[in-house]
Amino acid sequence: MESLATTFREEHHYAYFQAGYICSIVSLVTITITLFLLFLIRKRFFNFFYSLGVYLLIADIPIIVTSFHDPSNLDPSNTLYCNIIGPLRVYSNISVAVWNLLIIWTVFFTVKHNLVEEDLRIYLPRFLTLGYLLPWIFAIVPIFIVGYEKKFTSCWIGTSSTHPWATQVINAACYWGIILICLILVVIVSIWTVRFLLRFEIHEISGEFYALGLYPVVFVLCNAADVFDRVYISFGAEAIVWIAYTHVVMRQLQGFFHGMVFMLNPRVRSEIVKMILCDKSADPKKVKSFTKEIHGAEFQKQLLHESDGFVHLSMQQPLPLENEVVISKYFKIRGSTHEAYSNSSQNSFLSDRA
Repeated sequence: MESLATTFREEHHYAYFQAGYICSIVSLVTITITLFLLFLIRKRFFNFFYSLGVYLLIADIPIIVTSFHDPSNLDPSNTLYCNIIGPLRVYSNISVAVWNLLIIWTVFFTVKHNLVEEDLRIYLPRFLTLGYLLPWIFAIVPIFIVGYEKKFTSCWIGTSSTHPWATQVINAACYWGIILICLILVVIVSIWTVRFLLRFEIHEISGEFYALGLYPVVFVLCNAADVFDRVYISFGAEAIVWIAYTHVVMRQLQGFFHGMVFMLNPRVRSEIVKMILCDKSADPKKVKSFTKEIHGAEFQKQLLHESDGFVHLSMQQPLPLENEVVISKYFKIRGSTHEAYSNSSQNSFLSDRA
């Protein structure tokens, strides 16, 4: 964390470190259990959308494991330790921010263009590059300019004694500026997604897709205090105690919230229960039929469970256009807006690949 006022250092050092320590343990245990259970049920289902959640969980790990040691007692001449731990912390936070942006991007374009997993798989190498490789640039650059040093209870970007402005620029360019941009973009794309759903009267989105959309919400809640705290004290202001504690608690609990969102995914939860009950009867390709009343008429429908956890519903008898409910892979859309939606989807970015 950035330099805090001396009074804050003296009065809150131990409590601040312990708060981060406890929250880090909670997050690490949650992530470990989540990844272990996912390993056990991996053959039951797994696809591009679930993999995004896994990549996000992995990005959380460096910031968690580097919070278990207080470097305040280290020899000031020992720069190697902080030049290893510091970059890992910056890298992890930026990687989490980028993965959240990629997730909300996936949500928006999948809803807007009714994409399927095959459409998105070609973007996986780019996603991995952006999510795991790009953050290293921002984490390593400070080593060659101001370095990393002990800052309160952790190692962070160092301070230039000859050029104080360089510290502000490096912190903004290599950390909080990047997080802030990702926060803003996540909010903007989330608004676009909601407006699109409302515009075309899309409803009954699958539970799995709702869960995917919760990751950006967690990101905003866990990082708003972090960005505010770092920007506020970077200009020499005294730390606000409750914001500083909110910063460390929410940041270190981020892995816990990501794990809970993944575990509470309806499909994941269902498969875990089946595994515990040794239920082998569930066949992801099994076809069932059911009858449902729509607009006063009975129609026999076919429910096709697919291996990716989402569903197709196909009408055996057509409905009048004004009453028609068009069933998509991820959501239902009212017939009155289907033509407009179809025209909108024709402009899909996927067509540029041809």
